[in-house]
Amino acid sequence: MSEGAAALRETKIARIGLALALALFAFAVWRSLFLIDDAFISFRYARNWVEGHGPVYNLGAEFPVEGYSNFSWVVLLAMGLLAGLPLEIFANGLSVLAAAGTLCLVYRCLRSKLELDALPTSLALIALATLPSFHFWASGGLETAFFGLLLFACWEGLCLPKAPGKQLTQSTARGLGLGLLGGLLVLTRPEGIAWIPGLCLCAWIARGKHSLRSKGLFLAGTVALALPHLLWRHSFYGEWLPNTVHAKSAISSESLSRGARCLATWGLSALWPLIACAAPFSTSAGPKRRAALSLITLLAGGLAYNLLVGGDWMPFFRFLAPLSAFFAVGLGLVLSKLGKLPATGLGLVLAAYAFLPAFNVNLLPQGLRETLYYREFKVGYQTEHQRWVRGNRIRELNTWIGRGIEQVMPADSSWTGGAIGAIGYYSPIYIFGRNGLVHRDVARREVQPGSQTAGHEKRVPMAYFRDQNPTFYFAQLITAAVPSSGPGFDWAVGKLRDQVFADPTEAPLRECTYVEAKALRDIPGLPEPATLMILRHTNDPRVAMEFWARYARD
Repeated sequence: MSEGAAALRETKIARIGLALALALFAFAVWRSLFLIDDAFISFRYARNWVEGHGPVYNLGAEFPVEGYSNFSWVVLLAMGLLAGLPLEIFANGLSVLAAAGTLCLVYRCLRSKLELDALPTSLALIALATLPSFHFWASGGLETAFFGLLLFACWEGLCLPKAPGKQLTQSTARGLGLGLLGGLLVLTRPEGIAWIPGLCLCAWIARGKHSLRSKGLFLAGTVALALPHLLWRHSFYGEWLPNTVHAKSAISSESLSRGARCLATWGLSALWPLIACAAPFSTSAGPKRRAALSLITLLAGGLAYNLLVGGDWMPFFRFLAPLSAFFAVGLGLVLSKLGKLPATGLGLVLAAYAFLPAFNVNLLPQGLRETLYYREFKVGYQTEHQRWVRGNRIRELNTWIGRGIEQVMPADSSWTGGAIGAIGYYSPIYIFGRNGLVHRDVARREVQPGSQTAGHEKRVPMAYFRDQNPTFYFAQLITAAVPSSGPGFDWAVGKLRDQVFADPTEAPLRECTYVEAKALRDIPGLPEPATLMILRHTNDPRVAMEFWARYARD
């Protein structure tokens, strides 16, 4: 076979591998498509912006608070709303396209930039497409996949050799284009600003002094986009950083321990990303070796970030998802040094092992997984898949509660809540956020000692907002008809009491609350009859004491 015919054959095989990876990705996304409750926080900001109120969460708040961490994503969501598209579909559509685009960029990187053969390229793509942290976070409604696409595009453009024969004007346009991607990176996640010097370091490792021009243009473009946004943020919100940074910044020995256990759980449950870290040792001196060292440097930064923030409470390692493409490149480099048969066997076995947790099948012993568990929720240990199922259920339940609140409570009502996504999106009420995302005073509290869960270290009880006189503190959905009095009402109040006052810090609410039953009707997906039990606020302590005296435990 001639050299040209062999090259053509390799290209065809590689393209078949890409098509197979995209097909597997489509299947995996179809199985795992979901929306996380937190996505609806961004949805509410985007809707209020489009409706002329500005990017705010609570209408009528004394000061606007930046309770989102994804400015460019909120802008894209607002554009979708302006086009008349439902955000629940539009957000996931954008996210899936971003993840599919990342797969295609990895293909180009492995074949055109690193010049790997078709087999290791195809195996790396298949491993990426079936990696749960990659395909689960191809949906969810958040900016995760979009951020991953921007990060990989910046790294590939800065760190891998340019195509030969480019003119100076083309090089300048390309550098500025990368700068715009860098600016979007900063606007998409708060930690994006830390990636900019990190990417420049990676470019220096990969290309040395030849990267000076591209780095300069990259920095210029990034500043041109990010600086105006920074000034706008300060003028609009009065802060240089999003409020979410304060709400979720809680580095401690406990958070570092959680972060380490999260990394260990992720690495042992996926396995092949760990093997991908051997990429620098599988390449000989030259451009590929420098590219591999650059790759590992970037991955070290991403893993360190996950360690510092203590992991994430969401399923399937959201903060590690943007690194998936880089691990796939490393895996391709490792497999390229093996023979065809060993590479095929190892690549497919590793991909299958990592894919199994998407079906709630875990080969890692449960005892070890429980030892490494890094979340603190009342439900106890859950696999990542179980956490995903629970997240879907919570979002569905909060959607019903939000629609129910809109139906039975006045629009000027106020409520205290922790999960403020779907409830806040489907009801127009003012919300006191218990996790501090939309309230500065909560976000700036000191973390209480003891083990917590990432993103919830500063959580306050509902009673914290007692002096704010919220309309109600809690809403519990009962899928049954509950009368306004009698045994059925007493039973429903008992369920609410057991859930609220199981937390001793909520005891002060016995002095300022009572319960009402509100019948719901015609809410999509909610079985009827259904009732919303409302824990109402009262400024008359006698009303509260008389009410709860009837439900005192023996």
